[in-house]
Amino acid sequence: MSFAMLGTVNDKNWRRILEDLELSLKNCECKGRTELFNLIHPTLLRFLSKDEDLKSDKIDNVFRIYCITFAQWQDVVSPVVYSDVLEELSAILFRLSCLTNKSNLPWSCLSEECCLTIVQTIHISISASAQKSQGISFYPVKNLPLLSHICSTLLEMSEFASWRAVRLKALQTLGTLFHPWANISKHYDPRVRETVAHFLPGVCQTLYRIVTGDQKVGSLVKKTAFDAWSACLTVVFTRQENARLSTACPDLSGESILLAFAPVCHHA
Repeated sequence: MSFAMLGTVNDKNWRRILEDLELSLKNCECKGRTELFNLIHPTLLRFLSKDEDLKSDKIDNVFRIYCITFAQWQDVVSPVVYSDVLEELSAILFRLSCLTNKSNLPWSCLSEECCLTIVQTIHISISASAQKSQGISFYPVKNLPLLSHICSTLLEMSEFASWRAVRLKALQTLGTLFHPWANISKHYDPRVRETVAHFLPGVCQTLYRIVTGDQKVGSLVKKTAFDAWSACLTVVFTRQENARLSTACPDLSGESILLAFAPVCHHA
């Protein structure tokens, strides 16, 4: 396709252009990726920001494109882009909250596939940023409202999404949000701990309900909830000196917490 057509995206031809773009990006060679992404990124953001009819398929198509570029083109994506995309995603969810019934969750009007794409976009944005800039670009105080909105959305989807795949991915993404690095002893910054500490009350309440609530919830969902919970607790309660000296921390893995809470879950 001609990428110049991106500038002509409108209500009539958006589906064909975005589907062609998605296919082209999957097969795009390395040459010219930087120039191409610099064209794609602002065009997609403008398309969503000016769209008054926020339908699932539009949101899904746009963020699927971001998932592809973030996964395959990390060498050309700057850390600030990840924040831009999450801010746009947060703005869309806020706009949906104004359009939907106040008694419903903002994302409840979206398809399950779109919800999964949204969660995947959040996950890959945090993961890719952590690899590129030690993840610190997400965690300054100025980003606390954005991260709080992202966290609350993930908690809602973890608890109320009807599709199991969405619940699992939301829980996994929460774990990545709380602990974006594989080894906290190698990557530690007090800004991450201070930010995650703000989420602790809501996280504990929601994940406790998931673990001890509906008995029909599968064991994998509960274990993933425990893993996210343990990631939050590990970051909040691991002191910097312990991380620097690699002091052994209590076992806060999902399995260990599951064993500790087994009596509670049994009687809930």
